[in-house]
Amino acid sequence: MSESKQAQLSGVELIYEMLKSFGIEIFGERQGPFAIASRTKRELLVFGGDERNVKYMAFEDVDALYPLEIAQSLKANFSVEGHTVTCRIGKTITSGKNYCEAAMRGLIAHRIASCQKD
Repeated sequence: MSESKQAQLSGVELIYEMLKSFGIEIFGERQGPFAIASRTKRELLVFGGDERNVKYMAFEDVDALYPLEIAQSLKANFSVEGHTVTCRIGKTITSGKNYCEAAMRGLIAHRIASCQKD
């Protein structure tokens, strides 16, 4: 980037270009919002200039159906006992606090078991 273009940057665009110049991986757009993973803590840092541009959403609120659809395609069986959901995919059995969590654990276990066969 030329010096004249650098001189025109401000706000989140300036932050974006500075982070990029250090080789930090960035997810998002230069105009914001964009995010980076903290190098010292287990947190995601989001830059957007305006709080209305940044929303926190749990995976279960956004795309919980995705792991359930994959589990269904693998003919998964679910059962509930008390507050625990059990997911069986083939010979793997896992559990979670809800269907989505049980499905994700089941998919991971099923994938590991499948890779070990190969």
